[in-house]
Amino acid sequence: MDFLHGALDDDLVGLGLTPCGGSATEPSIGQCIDQAAPFVVPDTLTIDVTGAAGFPNGRALADPVIDVTLALILLDLSVHDVTLFATLPLNPPANDAPFSASFPYLATAW
Repeated sequence: MDFLHGALDDDLVGLGLTPCGGSATEPSIGQCIDQAAPFVVPDTLTIDVTGAAGFPNGRALADPVIDVTLALILLDLSVHDVTLFATLPLNPPANDAPFSASFPYLATAW
């Protein structure tokens, strides 16, 4: 994680974002680990069938998993929402074909 922050924190700050782990002069990667570890270690999905589907309660096919994971690892979540990267216009707004309502749910492969 130190490598990621060493490579990206100045870019995040340049974009007006607050990286987790303190400032560039006084880094504290412990904050990043504390906020990310419960969700990424161990690499499992927990599911509460009485709750809504989606992070952190399992995941839905359309969930922006990588965007949320990167925000969880890189951003100070006391300042920014975990879905911040998912709201940026860098990604397609939806899947190229609609998901099916029945198993196997995915569109036919290209």
